[in-house]
Amino acid sequence: LNRVEFSLREFDTASTQRGMSFLFGAMSEWNYDRDPVKGFKFEDTLAAVKKSVKNDPMYLRNIIKRRLLDNTHRALVTSSPDSTLEEKKESKLSALLKQKKEQMSEKQLEEVVEITRSLTERQATPDSPEAVATIPRLTRDDLDKKTKHIPRDLSTIHGAALLKHEQATNGILYMDYVLDISGLKPELLPLLNLFTRIASGATGTAEKDRVALRHAIDRHTGGISCSWGSSTPITRGEDGSCVVAAPDSVGLRLYMHGKCVAAKSEEMTTLFHEMLYSSRLDDKERIIQMLKESKSGLESSFVSRGNGYATRRLAANRHVPGLISEMTGGVEYYTHVCSMLDLAQNDFSKLQGKLQEIRDYIARARQADATINLTADKKTLASVNDDVSDFVLGIGLKEGGVAASPSIAESLSTRLKTGQKVSDEGVVIPTQVNYVGFGGRMYKEGERVAGSTAVVTNFLRTGYLWDKIRVMGGAYGAGISLNARMGTFAFSSYRDPNVRESIENYKKAAEFLIEAAIPEEEVERAIIGTVSDLDYPQTPGGKGSTSLSRYFTGYNEGDAQRWRDEVLATTVEDFREFGRRLKAALDDTSSAPSICAFGSKSGLMNAVDEGLDMTLVDAFTNKPLKEEE
Repeated sequence: LNRVEFSLREFDTASTQRGMSFLFGAMSEWNYDRDPVKGFKFEDTLAAVKKSVKNDPMYLRNIIKRRLLDNTHRALVTSSPDSTLEEKKESKLSALLKQKKEQMSEKQLEEVVEITRSLTERQATPDSPEAVATIPRLTRDDLDKKTKHIPRDLSTIHGAALLKHEQATNGILYMDYVLDISGLKPELLPLLNLFTRIASGATGTAEKDRVALRHAIDRHTGGISCSWGSSTPITRGEDGSCVVAAPDSVGLRLYMHGKCVAAKSEEMTTLFHEMLYSSRLDDKERIIQMLKESKSGLESSFVSRGNGYATRRLAANRHVPGLISEMTGGVEYYTHVCSMLDLAQNDFSKLQGKLQEIRDYIARARQADATINLTADKKTLASVNDDVSDFVLGIGLKEGGVAASPSIAESLSTRLKTGQKVSDEGVVIPTQVNYVGFGGRMYKEGERVAGSTAVVTNFLRTGYLWDKIRVMGGAYGAGISLNARMGTFAFSSYRDPNVRESIENYKKAAEFLIEAAIPEEEVERAIIGTVSDLDYPQTPGGKGSTSLSRYFTGYNEGDAQRWRDEVLATTVEDFREFGRRLKAALDDTSSAPSICAFGSKSGLMNAVDEGLDMTLVDAFTNKPLKEEE
């Protein structure tokens, strides 16, 4: 109940705008002809539940028993895999189409051809200026010219960095305890997801089993979790502006996140320490279960989100942050999960030893490796000082630290294919659609990426790619991303019936930007869309997280303002320059962009037959398919 009440009072809508969240709340009642305002209210309901629990400790258990355990209205649905299903469906469809065609007269066939031609022409014809003018829109003059300021106070606490952000949080404290783990052994990287899940309470601790731990978290806090992340520190040119970093530029950190009311800060920091340093690493049954869940989740997401895996795989060849992402969340990670599962089932002590290595590394952290991040209102920040101080002292951070070890970046950089043509590949998954990725390097180390590039990519996503890949090509979606820190780009499509055609349309984007007549109204529309991405609504806790990220990377408000100024000043000539850069990247024979397409075996083989020189790879082994396969 405490957790539910905390969530309702905090009303953290994450990336969803609060107005939309109110709308969803209203519709949950309004759709059923009930009072829409009731969807915003919770005080009476919450008070009634609290009263019922107080009067009857078995109240919630009885509801579970009656509504779930003793409920006889249930169904069991079993789905069984069929490795030949795709071939059966294609064969059935081909036979049906052949039968339909044979039943049609010559005139009917000509009508189908004409309907198709007419549809294609209509799809390729832009809306008239008169039609576009009927849509209400903002102008550049309506946009804020200044980037939003996030106040931050930087100091130290027992040798660790201390960041404080004074925000209107209604008495809630948001806290992060962060450790730099850039010296971790590369072979331990794939275990970080498992370790952080364990440190989030999945197995309990030496003091509490996982049920008791969950009760303690819910009773005293609004939630505690452990995670990890990588980031690219800012590299600066001679004029102080941000430029493309070296391919091996990366930092790796482990985070403990939590939120609570001010009066519970001691309990929360105690749980931080307990979960990070004494979570159970010996719960074999639970760890095997978690690895099975990860394996199943990856298998499912290959099929439903192949576009993300394709762009991740493209980046893995170009820079270390991309390689880390592939090792910990891509096709390569899937093979690691399978290996970890096998190890857990057959030699658990060895897997436990690897998890202990990560904990031992964390336990040897230096003061210089640690950061405390606090976000709260002024009164709350003042009231939690002693508890935070006691927490840092209790960790026992080392002054001298451990002996220097090679960074992950140094160890992994040898795997990059810098300055080389990366082989095109098709990754085979059980699906009837494709996810087509295409990308490479567009800016070299030391070159500056202007804010106008964000406007151009927005324009391509909502205009050219929308028309060519989605409307005319039949895909569910398409996009382009540009990594300004690393200078790399990637096109991708979502649930795409094509492969070769989409690649050709990606390549034609350069000529389109160079030659097309792009109205000033379209440039302005793209600018407005880009600024909306810059000015997305943030909760008080979100602002503290943004400031923390900027602290670690060295990105400051001056950098953000320069980027914003360049976005607002974008012209058609910036579109042309982007097109010329993209064309130069396509023409660079030494490190030309490469293809990574996820799709069915038959679809990818058809693309190969049509001229794409792709190596077919099995997503579940991360190895090339043999000829006979």
